[in-house]
Amino acid sequence: MPDNIDNKAKCADEIDRAAIDQIFESTLQISNQCFEYKKLCVTVLGVIVAALLKIDTPTSFTTIAIVVMVIGIGFWLCDAIAYFYQKKNRSVMDKITQKWTPLVGHTS
Repeated sequence: MPDNIDNKAKCADEIDRAAIDQIFESTLQISNQCFEYKKLCVTVLGVIVAALLKIDTPTSFTTIAIVVMVIGIGFWLCDAIAYFYQKKNRSVMDKITQKWTPLVGHTS
């Protein structure tokens, strides 16, 4: 009977390790996505501002400022949502890790 309990505990540990690995990979992907958001934001802002300045009729700086602000807020929202999911993933990893904490250093 103790072997069966040990096997279940080992299986649960392996499942937890696999879950942490998957969550970690997910967090890494989200982090990379945040960096891509920032690069895309700078590129889009540069292209749009350049396009607005090159249009036949003169574009007012107020219009350019509003466009830049709207684009910046849109990308900021995307980045904030990605950050939220990173924090959520780390929270889930912490909860899984907390299950192991009482077992560390415990000898039976």
